[in-house]
Amino acid sequence: MPQPDAYDNYGRQLNIDSFIVLGDTVYFADQSQGSDGAMPATLYKMNLNGSDIVKIADNVDIDFAYANGMICYFDYDVLYTNSTTVYLYDIASNKISSTSGNPYLNEANVLFKENNRITFDGGIYYMSYEYVSAGQRDYNIVFYRQDESTGTTQAVGYASTPQGGGGQS
Repeated sequence: MPQPDAYDNYGRQLNIDSFIVLGDTVYFADQSQGSDGAMPATLYKMNLNGSDIVKIADNVDIDFAYANGMICYFDYDVLYTNSTTVYLYDIASNKISSTSGNPYLNEANVLFKENNRITFDGGIYYMSYEYVSAGQRDYNIVFYRQDESTGTTQAVGYASTPQGGGGQS
């Protein structure tokens, strides 16, 4: 998956800090830069080739999920306000609504989660914090897929924590 060739309002190139692939579309969150702890993110969608980037929502939590035709996410401030509001982005209509509670969110469809190894579609997916240089950028997170039948492992994506840099922005 390519790094989005797009920039935020501050001139920083977008990063894919968490994502879900549905068909030919990638839904991803890009966390704001910061110095400590989790920062608010912006939720986007784009084609698998990195084209047609569309912003869905600002000030979202980095974790989001897919269920029943919806991208489900929390407002970034949920950790501080104990809000029970879940926002639902309807993929078919491109509309956002909200509901109470936690009816959809679970981690069943989150492939890359710290300290987890998730089995999906013939592979074991996991992330590792390590410094790598890929292309013209430096990263401190690598996403891997290990093929269950052959045991071969390959990097399938890179990201940077806002706190950990991102090399040349």
